[in-house]
Amino acid sequence: LGGIAAFRGRDTISLFGQPLPRRIVRAAVAIVFASAAWLALVILLLSHTERAGLLPAAFETVSAFTTTGWTLGLTPQLTVFGKIALILTMLLGRVGPVALLVGLVARRER
Repeated sequence: LGGIAAFRGRDTISLFGQPLPRRIVRAAVAIVFASAAWLALVILLLSHTERAGLLPAAFETVSAFTTTGWTLGLTPQLTVFGKIALILTMLLGRVGPVALLVGLVARRER
C-alpha cells in the first residue's frame, strides 16, 4: 500500500503500485472530513439533548454510523429527536460514502 504523499515525499499517491487520480484522493478526503463532521455534530447534539455523557453518545453514534448494532443501552432511552438523528446517521454511514464513491468512479468511467 502506498503511503500519504506528504509523509513519503512524493507527489502522487499509489495503491498496489498504481497511482490514484487526484480527484479520487480528494473525494476520499472530502468523505472522511464530511463523515467526521457529521459524527461530531450528532455526538454533540445527543450529549446535549439527551443529557447523555459524551462517551456513551459517541459510542452510540459511531455504532450507528458503522451499522454494527452495538449499544450501551442509550438508544432505547432516546427521545424521538435522538432516534431520528441515529436513523439518519445509520443511513449516511451505510449509503452515503459508498454511493458517493461509486458515483464518482462511474461518472469518470463514462
